[in-house]
Amino acid sequence: MERSMCCMIRKDLVILMVLILIGMILVKNVSSVYQNFKTLLPFIEKDEKLESYWFMIKKIGKGSNETIVYEGIYGDKSVAVKKIVKVHHDVALKVIQNPRVSDQHANIVRLYGVEYDQDFVYLALDRCICSLHDLILSHGNLSAESQPTVKVFKDLELSKPSRYPPPILLTFMRDIVEGLGYLHGLRINHGDLKPQNVLIHNDTSSVVKVSNMGTRKYRALTKNTTGCGSGRWQAPEQLRNEEPTPAADLFNFGCLLFFCITGGQHPFGDIIDDRDNNILHDMKNLSPVENIPEAFDLISRLLHPDPESRPKAGEVYNHPLFWDPQTRISFLLTASQKVKRRKPNEGETNSNLIASLDRRAPHVFSGEWNTKLDVTLRNDVHLHIKKYYYNYKSVCHLIRLIRNKHNHYLDSPDFKTALGSLPKGFDAYFRRKFPKLLIEAYKFFKEYCGFEDLFINYYRHKVFR
Repeated sequence: MERSMCCMIRKDLVILMVLILIGMILVKNVSSVYQNFKTLLPFIEKDEKLESYWFMIKKIGKGSNETIVYEGIYGDKSVAVKKIVKVHHDVALKVIQNPRVSDQHANIVRLYGVEYDQDFVYLALDRCICSLHDLILSHGNLSAESQPTVKVFKDLELSKPSRYPPPILLTFMRDIVEGLGYLHGLRINHGDLKPQNVLIHNDTSSVVKVSNMGTRKYRALTKNTTGCGSGRWQAPEQLRNEEPTPAADLFNFGCLLFFCITGGQHPFGDIIDDRDNNILHDMKNLSPVENIPEAFDLISRLLHPDPESRPKAGEVYNHPLFWDPQTRISFLLTASQKVKRRKPNEGETNSNLIASLDRRAPHVFSGEWNTKLDVTLRNDVHLHIKKYYYNYKSVCHLIRLIRNKHNHYLDSPDFKTALGSLPKGFDAYFRRKFPKLLIEAYKFFKEYCGFEDLFINYYRHKVFR
């Protein structure tokens, strides 16, 4: 009798929940309905018990392998409910195991709960606004009715007529690296990093979250996949069915970084069916980012066919592509301090260093560097050439010029007008005139003296926690 009564109460509760769900859809005010829901159920003593009740309101997306995503409610939280085919119990466990371990990081999609039925696994995850894939491809087409969520970001400058990506896009990329670094620190390989698996969470600010980690085994047992992860975004070793490693994730990130900077292009070609073959044979085209030397350097290294030659996440995080103007200027001032003129009795080591750096001049500028300057600066340099002994064919002397103009920035209004504000305008001026200077200096000093205390902060790898 008591068991029968419990069943009746539970049936009535289910009916009541369905009615409330309809009310949610009609009034579109989840928080208000939730408060009313609690008052209607006085026999539920603790709010935590509400966590076991799920609402899937409407379908909002779909993924590969019959995965469907719904807008939903988990307890009092607005979530995304992912419905995944349960191919095998061990596979389903693998799908949810890694998110459970890693979901406490700001750049990892959080898993709130898991439910099962006979055929599917249901995951309650962070409710995000859109994927990075949708954001990049729909930018510039924000009026499209098919992608209303992207309108939230209509004011973001994801593309503008300049050589370098806007700060917000670089912040997104660094968020991804931070998430990857955290996973790798837990000995978790993502295995399927691509734009569709990077989500943008609009909370107090725009935060990028990595999702779908740990699904490699699941995808390998389903149809329409090649090797591990998703075809066309895989490292060559993944296409050869080798076990994924952190290096494979970094290769995937190189493809993703190229995709974002170029507004949706792929480094291994626009023809989707050719990409896997191009990846296996290292047939890439990085010409669209050649005018962004820091991006070209980083992407080239990330897409190296040899996994051992790719940088780790901690090194990527501190790459010059992600430096702000003040850090860029500070590095060049530090470099100038290292190669400043020494007295003869101070030894030949510094002279050898200067000669080695100056041999990189053809990579930094053609001819003489003074011809690249504006008239105001060029005349001033010529006026003081005997005092400072400038050699117009020397990289070291160009770096010394930047140091001198930084130190004497306030001496002349003409300088401030020509160079712009400190640090942003000053950095932009010399970056525009000598776009390859920073990355060539960075690579040079890394090789010769990156271990020294003077430079260690620029080359120290980020430790993720």
